[in-house]
Amino acid sequence: LESVNDAQSSTPGGIGIFQRALWNGGVNVKAGINMAKSGSLAQPYYNAAGDVISYWSQFCDQQLFEHGTNNFETSGNLITAAQMSDIDELCFAKAKSRGISKILRTKLGPRTSSTDSRATEANQTVTGSGWGVGGNVETFNNGLAAKVTSGTIDRVCQMNAWRGTDPKKWISDGVANKYTADGAHPQSNLTGLLAVEARTDMDVLDAAEVVVPPVAVVTFEEA
Repeated sequence: LESVNDAQSSTPGGIGIFQRALWNGGVNVKAGINMAKSGSLAQPYYNAAGDVISYWSQFCDQQLFEHGTNNFETSGNLITAAQMSDIDELCFAKAKSRGISKILRTKLGPRTSSTDSRATEANQTVTGSGWGVGGNVETFNNGLAAKVTSGTIDRVCQMNAWRGTDPKKWISDGVANKYTADGAHPQSNLTGLLAVEARTDMDVLDAAEVVVPPVAVVTFEEA
């Protein structure tokens, strides 16, 4: 979401999924604060010295969370799904303590290696068992729906645009490096599609608000 691998510089609203979602092609532009930091874990949002990250949430009413990729690490097994869920709970509690009333949480996407620069799904391999079928990431993603039911969060962003026919692999159409060059971050053309998904969910949450609020985002990705 921060913009790693999004080299498009012609978007007036900025680069990365979140900023593109706010810009929305210049139509009904939303205000927001991007607190994303590449290469970090999720925990600094609630335990950074001086509370310097969550501090900014007080200026917003809604928050989009996308962190987790670094916590699971390349193997997907550095922590369990339950441990990531607990970390999420601490992040959500911190956000609400700052006045956030609506929380949108994204599902985590694929993570693969490839023998043909991800031109095809067949030549992609998940980077570790934790990213595969029945692994930690799938278990974590599947558990997000229960957080909506419990009222812990308000909506789950499915992030379907980056998934191939096999949802554990990146979308592909025969062109090398078209949708991702490293198996962890989307390229510019896919970033735009993911931004449409995120914006749709933002608008759903906005529909329940009397006044359309600024949105904050906390996303931690691989550098």
